[in-house]
Amino acid sequence: MEKTKRNIGLIFLNSLYNEESKEEYEDLKYVDDDGKMMKDMLRSYEVKTFTNIDDFNTALDDVKEEMKNMDIGRLHFHFSGHGVNNARIKTPLASKVFNFETNAVSESNTPYGECIVGQNGSLYSVHDLKHKLLEFKSSRITFTLDCCRLQRRGNNSSAKMSSATVLLRNKKDIPYEDELKIAVLYAALDLHSVWDSSSLTKELYNVTKKGKVPVPITEITSMVNESWQKQEIRQGCKDDLLEVGNNWKDFYWPSSETRNPSPPVQQDSACPPWFQDFNDRSVKAFSDLRNDIKDIKSDVDILKGKGNVGVENSDI
Repeated sequence: MEKTKRNIGLIFLNSLYNEESKEEYEDLKYVDDDGKMMKDMLRSYEVKTFTNIDDFNTALDDVKEEMKNMDIGRLHFHFSGHGVNNARIKTPLASKVFNFETNAVSESNTPYGECIVGQNGSLYSVHDLKHKLLEFKSSRITFTLDCCRLQRRGNNSSAKMSSATVLLRNKKDIPYEDELKIAVLYAALDLHSVWDSSSLTKELYNVTKKGKVPVPITEITSMVNESWQKQEIRQGCKDDLLEVGNNWKDFYWPSSETRNPSPPVQQDSACPPWFQDFNDRSVKAFSDLRNDIKDIKSDVDILKGKGNVGVENSDI
């Protein structure tokens, strides 16, 4: 008998920033709410939550060690907190002086490009994050990065200009086969910010009906952006995934489970196309209505104190 693969959810929530970073990064009021909604959407996953983390790499290494014997199907990584598109490169002071005087080359180990921000202001590049999650050996990896993508640059107003050259830290390429199984959902357009109160997580919770109605991952950004536009929220989310043929066509998020699927309607060759289309739409509308009624009944039961607030996911 084939072993059942386990779905794992890793939720990172950075809402509080310490004295080292508060000058640049303010605390975020709604991050904890994002965490509750994401955990609810990942109800079919085994979820582990991390709060106010400095060192993402060490935290992920620790959980990877815990899960080293697991056969993982889906691995979902969620981050709510500050994010930047880093273009501020640090070099040792001695190297700076040396460069200014000789135009020599110095090296920097500063993460650059898309990064998530630790509680102390430390940066962890999304590229390095992808490599780290590939070490879990899961079948698929999905990300929701609910953070800004503003560019972070140095202040050159008082800096001495020179022709010094800095070698950026080396980036390791991600193999083609691994790129095929990674999908990233960004909360913001490149170099744009997002409102803490209008998060990607909050909108995903809306369009997936609290995670109860999985949607094709290739349609998520369109649904979220349309919903934001109707609310006159000037934000846009984007995805990043490598599509080859139908490799993502049948991938639904947050899970592959469908709720109350309608039986396929037998096609009648004598039936006009317009009537068949009307019939298909009617069947879908009825199914959606039935699901909505169940949601309302569940909410009413909760308010009456007769139901459970939700399925609680245990930490691994």
